[in-house]
Amino acid sequence: MLCIAGVGHVAETLMQVALRVARSGRGLWRICREDLIEMVPASLAAVSTGTVVALGIKHLGVLALPLFMVPLVLMRFAMQRQQRTQTARRQAVAALSRLTDLAGYTNQEHAQRVSRLAALVGRFMQLSDQQVADLESAALLHDIGQVSLGEPIPAGATVDAAPRDQQRIADEGAEIVSRTGASESVVEVVRQQAVPFRRLIEEGEPLTLSARILKVCNAYDDFSSGNGSKRNQALLRLRLGLGYEYDPEVVEVLARVTGGGSEPPLASSAGSDTVSRAIW
Repeated sequence: MLCIAGVGHVAETLMQVALRVARSGRGLWRICREDLIEMVPASLAAVSTGTVVALGIKHLGVLALPLFMVPLVLMRFAMQRQQRTQTARRQAVAALSRLTDLAGYTNQEHAQRVSRLAALVGRFMQLSDQQVADLESAALLHDIGQVSLGEPIPAGATVDAAPRDQQRIADEGAEIVSRTGASESVVEVVRQQAVPFRRLIEEGEPLTLSARILKVCNAYDDFSSGNGSKRNQALLRLRLGLGYEYDPEVVEVLARVTGGGSEPPLASSAGSDTVSRAIW
């Protein structure tokens, strides 16, 4: 009975995975692995409870059904409560992300634009759903450290600030974010957002892909001021810092996901490949 229930559940899971692969275009193995990690506890509980009910109904009659369903009902309530907590946390993050706009530290909707762009780049680079969610949260809060500044940075463009000031903003932001109950991965992305790419290559400093994506997307929006017509100029400025400030692979993915328009002269594939080879 356990085998039959397990086979049925695996078949259902594979159908759901196939639908997600068709919709998102991501790899089958990655999505399958994520679903198994998330669903195994609940699946084992459902399969085992179903088997116990079937075996117990002979001796307990109809009482077996409500008796053995109580644990599943309680688990359902616990999962709903966890969902509500996550929803409240997302709403709190969204509210905090607008604080710097209201205080005049950043341009309107800057954090929201960076978050959307970072999520697109993250999905393109095969980050997991959880990593993308963490990256979105970090992007929404990446400028919160500016509230510690005595004087606002012009237009809130941290890319024009001195490296020491950029890191101070990142550290202050990470400290604030940690107090919101955000996960350690979100806090670390906020903390690493000002670290130049060269320190990963030259010094072997741990620098997550999410932090590299956030750094590039933030700089792109600072350079373009959220204006799509300035895309080529923004990409040109990013490419001037390839391998030193910015991850070349992330910059090229950003150029793809922003789409539209012709590439600036420095964006030729040959030049990009040469720079990438020199760095690696």
